[in-house]
Amino acid sequence: MGTLGKMLFAYGLTAIVSMGVAVLIKGMTAVLAKADQKKATGKGASS
Repeated sequence: MGTLGKMLFAYGLTAIVSMGVAVLIKGMTAVLAKADQKKATGKGASS
């Protein structure tokens, strides 16, 4: 692989990883928000 190929590969890999992390964070925050809503609506109810 040439230098350009390596750079493009590294760039693509970084983009994929950052997108994956962003999706993961979005999912986590959505789950946490749902959990918070459940806590707020059903006080004292076991999860």
